[in-house]
Amino acid sequence: MWNTEINGDRILKVGFTIFLLFAIITFFTYQYLLMSIFLLFLLFIQLEDFYLRKAPDSLKLINQIHREKLNPGDFESWKLVFENHRLPILNGQILVQFDGNILPIQGDYHSIQSLVEICIPFSILPNQRKEIEIPIEAVERGISKLRKVEVTVNGFLGNGSVLLEYAHIFRSEILVYPARNRIHQHHDKEKNMSGLFSIPASLFEDPLQPIGTRDYTSTDSFQHIHWKASARMSQLQTKVFAKTTQRSWMIALNVSDGYSISNELELMIRQCAQLIDHAFKNGIPFALVVNIRSFGQTPYFSLGLGEGQKQWQRALEMLAMISQQSFTIPFSSLLSHQLGSHIQVSSLICFGETAEKSKAGLNSFRQKGIEVYCMKNDKGQGAIIPWNSSAVV
Repeated sequence: MWNTEINGDRILKVGFTIFLLFAIITFFTYQYLLMSIFLLFLLFIQLEDFYLRKAPDSLKLINQIHREKLNPGDFESWKLVFENHRLPILNGQILVQFDGNILPIQGDYHSIQSLVEICIPFSILPNQRKEIEIPIEAVERGISKLRKVEVTVNGFLGNGSVLLEYAHIFRSEILVYPARNRIHQHHDKEKNMSGLFSIPASLFEDPLQPIGTRDYTSTDSFQHIHWKASARMSQLQTKVFAKTTQRSWMIALNVSDGYSISNELELMIRQCAQLIDHAFKNGIPFALVVNIRSFGQTPYFSLGLGEGQKQWQRALEMLAMISQQSFTIPFSSLLSHQLGSHIQVSSLICFGETAEKSKAGLNSFRQKGIEVYCMKNDKGQGAIIPWNSSAVV
């Protein structure tokens, strides 16, 4: 469980050698009182050496699976649970290192590049279970993981210590959702095509969603007769189906700018998060694709069409995982792959640069009857506007 490093081990060995030599000298010179004192020091040194070597076997860190989901400005705590089985640990210290998108709200801490380190005092008695809490505040989007936990155990003579570094991967993390930026949203039209989502005034019916029966008329299809209801009513009854339409979005993020990540990445993600909130609150199904390279059947970040709270959470988690170090694929390749997936949506909403290379793919979406929109920013204000094929954003 622990990688150990004993500090002051050489001093203990030198001290042991010196006192042993003095004890031998006093023995041959018949100075038994001094010899007893030197032997007592030898005993203390041996006990300290034993303590420092056995302390790692006594202490255990419980690696619990735990995941918190926060918004910027929320407060939570890192929780570390220790169990001690034999030897007491007094006057120790714990050093904890984690990602810097969350910050401690108590105690002194140090920032090292994108990481934060904090030291806290630590002591635990034998056969004791102890929970250490580090209060934190979520400050920006991202996933924060415990990168390092080190426990320093000091010897009781003060001449030595042992450093215990946890040797396994931590299974605890805190996910911070993106902040939101207000945008002016478009009002997309409901498409005159059969879909999955109920609406009272629609030209289409879903044969898989019968909602009742009515009296049969000569214009009704014979296959829609409800035979059980007809027998019960002693006259022919026709099934009545739910009216459906297709109103759904595909949200596509182009996070690249040439061969690097766009400088407007954070603004883009905050605006996208606001749009996802709007879709969730208004019951609009949506899919989310990002041209960040991934592994599997889909070579980029992709969330299939869906709605509801789970879809909302998954979309925000996907946005939280995007980083400046991510590898991208061409946005035109993403559009081509989506055209081949036969996904049915009413609108395509693009964030980021829609360059000349993407023009053919966007036109192909439009030819399939899908409304194409793009996000345009002007002096910090964002608005979703219809995409103009004659102008590249």
